[in-house]
Amino acid sequence: MSSGELIAVAAVAVPSGTALLVAYWHRKQMRQIEEFRRDPSVGLRPPPSRFWAFLKLHRLILVGVGLPALCPAGELSLTGPVTRLTVLAITSNVSAMLYSVLVVDDIRRILRLLTAMIDLQAKHLEVTKWGLTKEPTQPPRTTGG
Repeated sequence: MSSGELIAVAAVAVPSGTALLVAYWHRKQMRQIEEFRRDPSVGLRPPPSRFWAFLKLHRLILVGVGLPALCPAGELSLTGPVTRLTVLAITSNVSAMLYSVLVVDDIRRILRLLTAMIDLQAKHLEVTKWGLTKEPTQPPRTTGG
């Protein structure tokens, strides 16, 4: 297939695909609006698709591994001799990918720990408020004579 034929096929395929995608999004939006008319508790904004939910959940690891993976892929596709600079670029990007995996895991652990601490402080605040509003039924006990 020559480049002219490839451009001709792309000139037909790209607008057709775009039109189908826009029609799909329009039908999806119309179904959501109709569902909202039936039951307003549904809301107008639909939940994210599985693809976008996956990207949102794993965006740090995808960026941290995906971007450094571009350089080794480019270096390995070259047909020239392997130099020290090539080896340095590949090893530094592979180490950046491994470091990214470790850092993302640590960040998630830290965020879980901070969330647990905030929840614990909120519970402590509720107990403290409840303790200050209640009248003591017995005098506080003291230890000693």
